[in-house]
Amino acid sequence: MKVRRKSLWRSKNAARHFRKRANQRAAKERKRLERAAMYDPMPDTSHVVMPRLKPSGFRITVECMDDGQRASLTVTRLPWGLSVSPTMAGRKIATILKYYTAL
Repeated sequence: MKVRRKSLWRSKNAARHFRKRANQRAAKERKRLERAAMYDPMPDTSHVVMPRLKPSGFRITVECMDDGQRASLTVTRLPWGLSVSPTMAGRKIATILKYYTAL
């Protein structure tokens, strides 16, 4: 009885399998494009002018009473919270005060 060994080379049907998978990938892409075309694109809103909202947040001003120099820090409200955390705002103010006390 003769024992068949597995070939390290591609089988005779490999080209057919590769072509089948390529066709499946192409069909999948065509279906994806069809689904994307079903939905209406976003309407063009470039001509719409929205009123500008007044910025919301805080302005912290530190004024040196000796020479009248001012340093300010602006913290705005964003949809996910403040632009600068309260801890970071405190650190920035501490840095400003440290700078003025060193003068």
